[in-house]
Amino acid sequence: MFSLNLGGRLKVFDRPVVMGILNATDDSFHAGSRVSTVESSLAKAGGMLEEGADILDIGGQSTRPGSRRVSASEE
Repeated sequence: MFSLNLGGRLKVFDRPVVMGILNATDDSFHAGSRVSTVESSLAKAGGMLEEGADILDIGGQSTRPGSRRVSASEE
């Protein structure tokens, strides 16, 4: 069992969890995880939660070597 401080809220993980991944960049290696609009993001996130995702990871910047960096406000 372990815990994480998520923005001042303590989340305790006492069992395996499923993470859904949304990539808000067109540079993602997996096209199926990409979203480009607020509407598609909400629909995809809702579907992941309905299918059992416990947490969502929203990627706002590619970490691929040589990728374009984005500002914190854009991310």
